[in-house]
Amino acid sequence: MAKRRRTLLRLLIWTLLGLAALLAGSYGYLTNPNRLRAKALKALHALQVEGLDVAQVTFSLRDGLQISDLVIRPTKPLAGSHNAPPTLHVAHARIACNLAGLLRGRLEPTKIDVDQATVTIICDPAQYEDTPQAASFDTGVRRLWAALHEWRERLPPVRIAQTDLHLMIREHGRPQLIERSLLRVVGEPTAAGYHVRIDRLPAKDEPLAAAQWGDSTRDLKITLDWARLRTVQRLLPASVAEKLAPLKLAGRARVDRLIFRAAGPPNEVVSNRQNSEPAFQLALAEVRLADLSGVIPLEDHRAQATWERGNVGTWERGNVA
Repeated sequence: MAKRRRTLLRLLIWTLLGLAALLAGSYGYLTNPNRLRAKALKALHALQVEGLDVAQVTFSLRDGLQISDLVIRPTKPLAGSHNAPPTLHVAHARIACNLAGLLRGRLEPTKIDVDQATVTIICDPAQYEDTPQAASFDTGVRRLWAALHEWRERLPPVRIAQTDLHLMIREHGRPQLIERSLLRVVGEPTAAGYHVRIDRLPAKDEPLAAAQWGDSTRDLKITLDWARLRTVQRLLPASVAEKLAPLKLAGRARVDRLIFRAAGPPNEVVSNRQNSEPAFQLALAEVRLADLSGVIPLEDHRAQATWERGNVGTWERGNVA
């Protein structure tokens, strides 16, 4: 009997040692930096984002997956913008993952936390109507729509505690900074799709922007807080800005609701890249104006109608430059 107990004890000890070795091997396999970096890049490239790179990826059971120096650079920078900073730079991100998925070789984020990110947007109104640029943008939108649909049931909550946004415009051959803001970004899955809220820092009651994507409705609903009209006009296509220039508009505008609707199901939208129809069409726009002032040129070039903030309008007659 005693001999049998010793045999069972040895068997139990060796089994436990074997399990410990298996776990140690699995943990070493899971935390291999090269493997993790490859998996992270594969998952990110599934979104078909060009110009993306990650410097370092680590994993621990306590902290989950950690990514350092994630960078997205424009693959076709605007003329005069070759030395511009990357479009997106994330110094450090913590990603909670499905452990069972990692064991099967799949990266399945369940939550993403970013302490700080830097976003640089460089606009060139002169190229908005350029066919290659417009086609590239449309292709990117089609790919994003397909990726959102494919990931619709696996999109994780995302929290970016602080985003340093640089909004730039290309003028006189080089980028010019027109606005810099500190923002907080929170994204959460909903029953209908996904919701993103962007707040200024320090936060106010109303968000700077909000977007609600609905998979079943194929709608993207956007709201934008008050912005200066003169800033908005600088970002418009050159042909539109030229037509608005004689009005000399000033004041503020707020987008209460913009609804963009996909031209069709994701598979059709992606496959019809050669179609002249845009991936998304504007279905509804509700815009509020405040503190509006401007000039209305009349057919008689010696006359104009002007109105000032808070006034119904005043008429002036004279030489108009």
